[in-house]
Amino acid sequence: MEQYITKFEALIICFLLSSFFVGSLYFFDRKKQLKLSRDHPEVIKKRIISISIVCVVSPLFLVLYYYFRNVFEANSFDFFLKTMGITYHNTIIGIGIGLLLVLLIYIGPMVVMYIQEEMPFQNNNYKSITFSIYEIRNIVVGPISEEFIFRSCMISVCYLANFSNTFMIFVLPLFFGLAHVHHAYEQYSLHKNEENIISRIIFSIILQFSYTNLFGWFASFLLLRTDNVLSSIFAHALCNIFNFPDVNSVLSATGKTRTIYIMFYIIGLILFIIGMSFVSKTSLIQSLFWK
Repeated sequence: MEQYITKFEALIICFLLSSFFVGSLYFFDRKKQLKLSRDHPEVIKKRIISISIVCVVSPLFLVLYYYFRNVFEANSFDFFLKTMGITYHNTIIGIGIGLLLVLLIYIGPMVVMYIQEEMPFQNNNYKSITFSIYEIRNIVVGPISEEFIFRSCMISVCYLANFSNTFMIFVLPLFFGLAHVHHAYEQYSLHKNEENIISRIIFSIILQFSYTNLFGWFASFLLLRTDNVLSSIFAHALCNIFNFPDVNSVLSATGKTRTIYIMFYIIGLILFIIGMSFVSKTSLIQSLFWK
């Protein structure tokens, strides 16, 4: 792979993209937003608008930058789209792989939900499912915008800088993890007078940074392996539907129930690892990034 831009340039661009993404969340009425919860409908609506702007401006910036760095002298615009994982290639199999791997890792949480009768098909739970702006943000706007900026755009930049897949899978997601740290500022603004707020925020930051970084590894792997950003978008959406695993239910369970919970959590993890290994080695999937 020819190196079109320097690694330093790539890291600076990734930093700018990440900063632009986070900064855009406060484009509108920053002071008012800090007085409201991030889940307030008014805040969500304004952030959807600002994030949409980011998703339009960012690729335009990349096109211009690549033009001035002569990337298009030997490559077509289609090459630019391919470096972002925007292609029809592996669409069905990519989405299928992403969703299947998520279902495997969530076997334990799904068993917990089933035993506690919280699945949509149990006790008419489906009637409580709404399509509010909160769900639209979590299941549609969030996955699309975050995967587009933190995976699609950043992987394109790092690929043209000739970074290794190992770097793009395990190091690049740090930008994604750090981009969620701003939630600490929001939490402090809303709860600064509460007891032990600092220690609670620190714990929240560590937890959120850890699982967003872990998911970033998985999502980056999916895009690189399947050559298609839709695989990580759909996987991200499904993860947001399931939400963070209900660990408290496992810890509070007793006897046989707790044993069942732990057993299925372990089974899910083992199957996920086997699935990841198979996907990484199979010759059934061809990718621009995976040699």
